[in-house]
Amino acid sequence: FQDGYSDYRAAIGLEIPLYGEPKTVEKIVEKVKVVEVAGEGLGDADGDGIVDGKDQCPNTPAGTRVDGEGCPLGDVVALNGVTFETDSNRLRPDAVTILEKRQ
Repeated sequence: FQDGYSDYRAAIGLEIPLYGEPKTVEKIVEKVKVVEVAGEGLGDADGDGIVDGKDQCPNTPAGTRVDGEGCPLGDVVALNGVTFETDSNRLRPDAVTILEKRQ
């Protein structure tokens, strides 16, 4: 700096509480009783996940995979390695090869 000026600083802090001592807030915990209510037409007698009012195939055997209407699904085909081109509905060349081998 010119003319012998320097940039020294000193600071002193002062803390003044304006609102007195902080108050302790008591935590309130309410006990809630859970009640299960079965509504009209919301039962699922065969346990397939479809309510009886919408179930097109009642009495499906336990453990059977069902569609959105409660009817058993057909055979599930695994298409391992079958992929599509990015942002497209066209199969990639390697996927076509995999599908041709399955026939």
